[in-house]
Amino acid sequence: MGIRHENATVGIVRKFCLFCRKPLTKSTATNEHVIPQWLLRQFGIGDRTISPAGWQWGNAPSRRSHPWSRLVVRDVCVNCNSGWLSELENAAKPFLPALAAGQRPLGALTDEENLLLARWAAKTAFLIQRTAGIPAVIPMDAFCALRDEPGGLPASTFVFGFQDDGDHPFPINGLQTQDWTVHAPYEDAIETTAAIRTTCKISLRLGRLHLLVAYFGASGLEPVGWHRVHHPVFPRHCRLWINAGFKIGRVTQREESSMVLFQVALGAAMHCSPEQIARRAPPVLEELHEHFFDKYKHIDLGRQE
Repeated sequence: MGIRHENATVGIVRKFCLFCRKPLTKSTATNEHVIPQWLLRQFGIGDRTISPAGWQWGNAPSRRSHPWSRLVVRDVCVNCNSGWLSELENAAKPFLPALAAGQRPLGALTDEENLLLARWAAKTAFLIQRTAGIPAVIPMDAFCALRDEPGGLPASTFVFGFQDDGDHPFPINGLQTQDWTVHAPYEDAIETTAAIRTTCKISLRLGRLHLLVAYFGASGLEPVGWHRVHHPVFPRHCRLWINAGFKIGRVTQREESSMVLFQVALGAAMHCSPEQIARRAPPVLEELHEHFFDKYKHIDLGRQE
């Protein structure tokens, strides 16, 4: 987008706000922290150096190093930043730390808290995708819908949660992929392969709390959850489920194994009924876990300083 000059009192329009699409000027542009400053203070990691990496179909990994506090998006206007985004953060503050510490189970959340958690997770995941250093998958319409529809999520966006009982060397971490176990009739194979490229799933771990945002957009796909693991945060119902076992002794346990397993176990389906999913052999999760670490062995998921 080119730079358009305005009069001296307005400044220079550089781009538009992600959420409201109003032009940004020097006086209205702000830095929106991907991980809010209050949460960085909660975990005491604002100055810790991270090396986030982004990768996508056919693209080499993109990597840079900077403190958590500098992981920001610069195309959010002051009205959105200090308005509805601030209100969303304030609404999530009372229960997020307890969920992250495992002191409160996900199943104890009220309907209102589930919606707030899902919207907070979607907002954070969308911003993570924006800073990944790879071509964007989530369209601007989804950012606008998140702002304009406070009672829900953008179309075909799903949020799942999970709490583990382990200790982690780093309090916050994240993961973004387009890797899916796909369930679809044979005749839809070509259509499904193309549709996958317009989707993404983004994980965010806060302490023991795992949040997974699945964005399907207009792909026609829908999520397939792992029964008793993927807790639907919002929408509260998932139509398709797999029943798959997992044997820890068959994998090499690594840092963030639980985050990776939570990520890769969420599948995608096109034109499938619950009965068709139930008749299919479930994916071998041990193989998915090992394949992920082999495929992305050049990416250190625990790389923080």
